[in-house]
Amino acid sequence: MANVLLFVFLGALFVSTAGPVAQPFRDAGELFAVSQTLGIAHPPGYALYTLAGNTWSALLLWGTPAYKLNVFSAFLMVFAALGLRGALRAWGVPSLPSASVAALATFSRPSWTAATVSEPYALMAALAAWSARHA
Repeated sequence: MANVLLFVFLGALFVSTAGPVAQPFRDAGELFAVSQTLGIAHPPGYALYTLAGNTWSALLLWGTPAYKLNVFSAFLMVFAALGLRGALRAWGVPSLPSASVAALATFSRPSWTAATVSEPYALMAALAAWSARHA
C-alpha cells in the first residue's frame, strides 16, 4: 500500500512540474534530439537512455515530444524512490520510515532537477536504487 501511495504522490507531483519543452539544462536539448532520432550523443552516448526515451515517447500518446521525455524522467525518479524504499525495507527499516526517507530524498534539489528535465540522471538513480534493493 505504501508503494502505491508513494507512486501516486510522487508521480503526480513530478509530472505536474515537468516542463512542456526541452529545458535549457546542460545536455537536455541534445539528449532530447538524439532520443527522437536515435542518434548518438556526445561520448559516452547514453545508449540506454536514448533507446528507452525513444520507446517511451512512442508509447505515450499525449504531449509534445519534449514533454514526453520530461515525463519519462519524472517516472524514472519515482521508480528510483520506490527502489530506495525497497532497499531500505530489505535492510530492515520499517515501512513508514522507509517511505518517508524515499519521498524526502526525491525532494532534494538534484533529485527534483533530474526528475523534471530530459537528462539521464533519473535513469541512473533508478538503476542504482534497484541495484541496491537486490544487493
